[in-house]
Amino acid sequence: MSFYKINIDLLIKRMLPTQKRDQWHIDWLLSAIKGIKFVYNNFLNYRTDTLRILSYNSQKLLFEKSLNDSCDPVSKRIFIDNAADDLEETYCYQLNEMQEDAYCYQLAEEPFSGRYTYKIIEYVFPFDFTIYIPLILFNFTDKIKAIANFYKLAGKRYAIKYF
Repeated sequence: MSFYKINIDLLIKRMLPTQKRDQWHIDWLLSAIKGIKFVYNNFLNYRTDTLRILSYNSQKLLFEKSLNDSCDPVSKRIFIDNAADDLEETYCYQLNEMQEDAYCYQLAEEPFSGRYTYKIIEYVFPFDFTIYIPLILFNFTDKIKAIANFYKLAGKRYAIKYF
């Protein structure tokens, strides 16, 4: 049972003295509190919307869910990709702890193994995460930006890309 659920019509009928429980008095009181019922219904709608907004946060899955629920509720094609997930870290050994089979090649002489050691400047990304949106949802760009600015952490940068 919810604390906020009040049946105002039933409450008026029960609080009215038994001598005055005719239809005329009930209708008169219901018309007198029509404004209160309007404000009460607005409050319930506001409470529902606020609880829905508070159910999301800046975690990746909940962030994606908020974007999909508001802009693409049927197909749910919007997704977020973190920028640093694609790079693989490589540990460089000190000279005294190097194993016999470990050797750092120059880029020109490296055997065809596909490994590459990144420089620190290559780890710096202009964006912290990227929001991928289907091109068909181009009209929702402003709404997506508003939701992203609301839920992203302070200081985080993002880019919007279409596919």
